[in-house]
Amino acid sequence: LAEIKSEGAQLIIAGNLVDFHQGWSIDRIITAHAILFRELSDLAQETGVTYLWGNHDFDLSYFKELLNFKVHSSATIGDIALIEHGHQYDPTIGTDLQTSPRINKLHHLMERLLDSWFRSPLENFPNIENRILFWFFHKLFWLRSKMGKNTPKFLSTKLQSIEDNQLGNPAGMFDAVQKRLTEIPQRYLITGHSHLPGMIEVGEKNYINTGSWTFNASQYLVWDGIKFELKDWQTQSIISDQAYRPLLDGEWKDLDFLGWWKENYR
Repeated sequence: LAEIKSEGAQLIIAGNLVDFHQGWSIDRIITAHAILFRELSDLAQETGVTYLWGNHDFDLSYFKELLNFKVHSSATIGDIALIEHGHQYDPTIGTDLQTSPRINKLHHLMERLLDSWFRSPLENFPNIENRILFWFFHKLFWLRSKMGKNTPKFLSTKLQSIEDNQLGNPAGMFDAVQKRLTEIPQRYLITGHSHLPGMIEVGEKNYINTGSWTFNASQYLVWDGIKFELKDWQTQSIISDQAYRPLLDGEWKDLDFLGWWKENYR
């Protein structure tokens, strides 16, 4: 934030700055991060902060009234880039932000009660509780393979999301993102949401995912008026399309959850 101030730059936050579901109340969040919120409010008044709401923080009054943010569902950089949070392309959420909180609160409650992570991909969170959960997932995928088209739609959608997350396509966004790129006039589509950072060429256009600031990640995107540059704040390394190569090359196109399990779980 200090560097942004020194540059007189505009800050765009692409959603989910805070997690109302995990924090339980805005008062607890503000108390825990009072210095950060004060700095953000100062920045908003000095050079401006544009906030795009996400699926974890769509109670917008706090951002407008407390922090003086300009709050929108999306932002554009002229005819160059369209910026959104990205939950719009998540098949388990879409534009419906009312069902997501119940699932997220249950998820976070389990993590709090057991003092452990329940996340994917499993190789990033290989704790015993998560391994047990994936063992349970395996039984559900086995059941789905036996039920076929008779699998309930809700269960099928959730299992597909778990499979996508495990096989390098977190939140299952990439297909919808590619389709959206063909529909917008801008050359770039920029989102967050999936936590998988990358700058990817898709035909004549480009998709940029800004990553996240959780689990020791610290990715950010800079537009200097000519080009975009995606970097990690802590290491200052440049991020390109490394994390998306398996998707682009079709490396896992024939692999499903049961195939991944057989090859990797043990």
